Amino acid sequence: IQPEWILTIIKQETAGVVRPRFEQHWLSKLEAKKASDDLKELRYRSMSFGLGQIMGFNYKRVGAASAKALYIAPLEDQITFVARFLAATPALRAAVAKKNPNANDFKVVARRYNGAAYAVNEYDEKIARKFREFVKIRRG
Repeated sequence: IQPEWILTIIKQETAGVVRPRFEQHWLSKLEAKKASDDLKELRYRSMSFGLGQIMGFNYKRVGAASAKALYIAPLEDQITFVARFLAATPALRAAVAKKNPNANDFKVVARRYNGAAYAVNEYDEKIARKFREFVKIRRG
């Protein structure tokens, strides 16, 4: 994974200001599917948090023991979680391995990181700009 990708996601998602975001619609979906699970844990799974605003239901994908563990993770681990999320699927991993990603690579990352409606908020274009800024900084 190019480090610029990790920095891009952190800048886009939080700009370094870490605060949890609860998403009620996810709690409703999770309760319907996993009604027997602990409600506290379902609440953690219904929140995005950390430097990368990773949804709690992705805790296994990034190597956290639980959604709560993702929530209370130190900053160093949050950076690792962003990297693990970006490496979690072959298509995503292929896109973020490129030193010179193209427009389609940014769309792949945007769709997986921000959801199917990423284009409505121009998420792909925003991360492309941020990525290029970090490349310029790194390469001088």
